Amino acid sequence: MDPAILVLVMLAGVSHAAETKCNASPNMSLCSANLGGSVSIQVMNNASGHRLWCKRQFPTGSITVFNLKKERVTIHDSLKNRTEFFINNGTLKITHVERNDSGVYNVEIFQHNGVLLRNVNFELVVQGKCLSSSLFML
Repeated sequence: MDPAILVLVMLAGVSHAAETKCNASPNMSLCSANLGGSVSIQVMNNASGHRLWCKRQFPTGSITVFNLKKERVTIHDSLKNRTEFFINNGTLKITHVERNDSGVYNVEIFQHNGVLLRNVNFELVVQGKCLSSSLFML
């Protein structure tokens, strides 16, 4: 087989990574995603009428991944191009998953009046390998 065709076949197989679905719970849930793919994490059935804060934990602190207030979703600047939160089904979706998306996430869910309803925690583990640059050498 021609090496150029082999490289194209390998690239085509990598570019269409599967979507992973996960249900997060108040206890620590483990969610896995494929590198370069997408992951949908359901944190509640319907977020309408609620306030949510989703934070990603780091050893030195945390960042707010997204928040929902008055039916408006705000996503952290570093994730805007590949992250969505769907209010109607309470699902966080991350596309083009990167290795550094791995980590512990905490979602605080509040009633409309500001009373904490529950915490939902999950750990996202990104699996897979990056393509080696040697594949591009012909």
